Amino acid sequence: MEAMSNIPSKGTKKRVVIVGGGFGGLKLARRLNDRGFQVILLDRNNYHLFQPLLYQVATSGIEPSAISFPFRKIFKRRHDFHVRICTAERVIPQENRLETSIGDVSYDYLVIATGAGTNYFGDQTLAQRTMQLKTTSDALFNRNRMIESFERALNTSDAEERRHWLTFVIVGGGATGIELAGALAEMRKFVLPKDYPELDWNEMRILLVDGGERLLNAFSGKSSEDVIRNLKNMKVEVQFRTIAMDFWASLEHKIYYKFEGDAPDYISRDLRECAEMVSTLDEKMLSLNEAIQECLEKQEELNMSTKTKESNRQDQRVLQGLD
Repeated sequence: MEAMSNIPSKGTKKRVVIVGGGFGGLKLARRLNDRGFQVILLDRNNYHLFQPLLYQVATSGIEPSAISFPFRKIFKRRHDFHVRICTAERVIPQENRLETSIGDVSYDYLVIATGAGTNYFGDQTLAQRTMQLKTTSDALFNRNRMIESFERALNTSDAEERRHWLTFVIVGGGATGIELAGALAEMRKFVLPKDYPELDWNEMRILLVDGGERLLNAFSGKSSEDVIRNLKNMKVEVQFRTIAMDFWASLEHKIYYKFEGDAPDYISRDLRECAEMVSTLDEKMLSLNEAIQECLEKQEELNMSTKTKESNRQDQRVLQGLD
């Protein structure tokens, strides 16, 4: 493949190629100076996206432009800084070369800062039929689907169908999940009754489900308790130890779960059996992890013992040499 176009010679500088303009890539790029480094920033977009506020775009709180910051504007005072829109395809470490969708580029230092995608745990059905929230396109798609749901609820006279259009399920009790649930609850209370006065907004349900024991696992227990209390005050239904199992994109837009305890009637026998298999697999994986950890500890003890014996032998050889 040809070399990337219009990238000047690095001269005596070190060339740093950064793949990904998220928080990590942006932070590093801003810390590197022009005197010692030529910086090439590669990203699928020509702007930095402030992802923590994507939920506000999804709920019509702000426009995408409010959380999108062009790289060239951020680095307009840099002299040897180059931005390219492309996709990284292959790294050839033996040649210090990166292949991209617009050509190859050599590097002295390569930094991969591409972030993370939505983890569906290998479930392609969920990946294909549910909505994620990682990009501006995702947020706009979610916003349009929500508005479409409200319009469809307004245009039906069937009470059951209307309840289905007004039911929203959020899978994942991390920061984004709770913020999205809270924003929807605020819309239900303050915005939607004014925009759609014909609907009874007490029928709108917001469910936040998580497979763990509490929300915000990465935060303190007090933070989790405060969040749960606030969400319940906002009439968000929070369910723990609940794993999304499958989804049918039908009129009802139902999503099915694995529940601890008694399962609702609408969960089929096959899904219950699948849930039991998953639970059994979890237990086996836990036992396997414990066994692996035990083996690693024994191996570490054996290595320490071997090192000690070798050290003793060396000490004896030194003493014999002194004699």
